[in-house]
Amino acid sequence: AHLETNTEIKEKRVIIPWRSILTRVAIIGTILILVIAGFWVLRARLLPMLAEAQMQRQQAQLMNAAKVALTSGDYDSAEQRLEELLAKAPENQEATALLADTRWQRELFALYNEAMAADNAANDELALSMYADLQMKAPGYRDVSSRILAIRHNQELDQLMGQAQNLLTLGFEPEASNALAQIQAMDVNYRRNEVSDMLYSLNMRRGKRILQQDPPQPAEVAIALAAFNAA
Repeated sequence: AHLETNTEIKEKRVIIPWRSILTRVAIIGTILILVIAGFWVLRARLLPMLAEAQMQRQQAQLMNAAKVALTSGDYDSAEQRLEELLAKAPENQEATALLADTRWQRELFALYNEAMAADNAANDELALSMYADLQMKAPGYRDVSSRILAIRHNQELDQLMGQAQNLLTLGFEPEASNALAQIQAMDVNYRRNEVSDMLYSLNMRRGKRILQQDPPQPAEVAIALAAFNAA
């Protein structure tokens, strides 16, 4: 087709919807601001909560470790854990009370060890005094009651043994035999060989003495035989 020279060609215009674009940008910007603000608000609230939760967990771990150490008798470790806990939470009343109990238990255990050392060294009076002190401070502590009874039992046996030896020295053999027999009845393992040898010697002498009587006493033969059998 032939175009005339006087035909006017109109310029094509591009219309940009600035109002719509700006509105969308504003909406997106607002959303981003809200998201960022929400994140920072959440972070500001969440971080202290997380820090508190972590602190509570650490404190619980220290408390549990202290209790385990105390139960096993490791008083130094228990004290160390509790001091760490109180450095983080000075207001923790449970830790304060447990620390006091830990130190008290360590004091009792030290006294108990000293008493046992005296006991093992056969220092009965010192051991008995220490055990009695422990019994006063902490009734029912460990095996203190049974150890006190054992020492007193042994002292009673020692007293009977001393009586038997004195009676034998003075020539009161029947009385000495009775004291030795009482020892065996109370504790057959107490100085077993020594007590047995003394009784053997006493019974043999008694039996021979009866059989060697002049004139013979047939009625006492049964007593002599009993003495030989007892030996």
